[in-house]
Amino acid sequence: MKTIQKIGIAAAFALAVGIAAGYHFFVEEKEDKTPPVIKCEFNQIKASIETPMEDLLLGVTAWDERDGDVSESLFVEGVSKFIDPGKSRVTFVALDHSGNVAKHDCEIVYEDYTRPKFYLRDELRFSTTGNGIILDVVGASDCLDGDISNDVKMTVTGGSLYSAGICTVQFRVTNSMGDTVYLEAPVTIFDSQQLSEVYAPEIGLKEYLVYLDKNCRFDPKGMIENITVHMRGEEYYALGMEEGETTIPISRYGWSNVIVDSDLDTAELGGYQVRYTTTMDGYTGVAVLLVIVEGED
Repeated sequence: MKTIQKIGIAAAFALAVGIAAGYHFFVEEKEDKTPPVIKCEFNQIKASIETPMEDLLLGVTAWDERDGDVSESLFVEGVSKFIDPGKSRVTFVALDHSGNVAKHDCEIVYEDYTRPKFYLRDELRFSTTGNGIILDVVGASDCLDGDISNDVKMTVTGGSLYSAGICTVQFRVTNSMGDTVYLEAPVTIFDSQQLSEVYAPEIGLKEYLVYLDKNCRFDPKGMIENITVHMRGEEYYALGMEEGETTIPISRYGWSNVIVDSDLDTAELGGYQVRYTTTMDGYTGVAVLLVIVEGED
């Protein structure tokens, strides 16, 4: 009788262990720890800078081995700063019904992206007296952020801003996606006490910095707008100028009276300078146009 009881107790214990093990196996069998799989139709997404974030999900799907298609759970977690100008990584996220999270990165190229561009409000010419702040003349615009002139920084790379002569300054600006562009430019510092500077004619240009496409045709003389004179002598009156008149349209002054010197080659990418020179009544004025040739190398 005692033996039977022992066998019964042992059987009951074995049954309990079996049930517990079976339950544990059942729970493990039911618990889902596998995240879904995200797939992109394209290895590289091509988009516009105006493309809404949700449109980046076109062609992206998510599949879970237990729940099936979970593409409706997809969303864009974020877009990285540029890894190259106009190129980023977009991160997609998907969830299954058990809360498992999947992430997938895909390269995205903004086909209409253009890098930030500098512009000049006036020529880079300043007096040794300190009248004029260089960064008040230099601006920058960006297709993503608009006007980013307040973010322009400068470093003097040659010469001095405090003595007459030509110094070299590097300007730089970075947009919100981390794209940094540079502009190296000559800055003229003149002594306002010198008569040669006081009476020198000023050559007014339509712009002082232009961007050109590679291989485009460009006539530097077409950038001349007018001449402002500060000395009234024989040459001044020979132009038919009236007393007190100071600004002369280039059509009246004569394009041939301005010498243009430049090594500009629009077949080669890079930065160039066009130097304009004119002399009136013994005084010589100079203006500089900065040209940047851009495009595919």
